[in-house]
Amino acid sequence: MIEDDDRLEALFCEGATIKELSEIFGRNSGAIRSRIKKLELEYKYPHKSQKYIQLLSNYESSLKNKNKNSI
Repeated sequence: MIEDDDRLEALFCEGATIKELSEIFGRNSGAIRSRIKKLELEYKYPHKSQKYIQLLSNYESSLKNKNKNSI
């Protein structure tokens, strides 16, 4: 449904996790991931993607560790 897609997009932009979205919509995580992919939300909002956020966090952590080791 269009309303569900709009709601999914809004929640995705707010940073809701796949688990949270699954609970909200009463669907399994595979169905949520599939819909996110179909709607191209990770491409429309790459800065909101949980994958992007995790990669950024990992990168920042590695930089901190690298700086600690160089002191």
